[in-house]
Amino acid sequence: MDSSAGQAPFEVVAAEIRRDMREGKLKPGDKLPTHRELAGRYDIAVATVQRALKVLQDEGRLVARQSIGVFVTENAGQAEPLTLSQLAAQLADLRERVETLERRPG
Repeated sequence: MDSSAGQAPFEVVAAEIRRDMREGKLKPGDKLPTHRELAGRYDIAVATVQRALKVLQDEGRLVARQSIGVFVTENAGQAEPLTLSQLAAQLADLRERVETLERRPG
């Protein structure tokens, strides 16, 4: 596995799977290889694979079906999730808008 500067192995794997989704290598409905197969492919522990897949599940890109496997969701190829600083900027903008609306007479 290529180790990106400053990224934990699970983050690198999650990023590579996201890239495969964006590039169409993994399409909605596709079943991912088993945890063990992914661990072998990336030369990491199964627990690290589980952590990477959990991140992608939390983002809504994957869904796990017990005893069946892990599948790519319909919205898997959407844009990357926002960073914390991007979310903070959006929140500040929304606060400003709300304050402006609250000051209006009416």
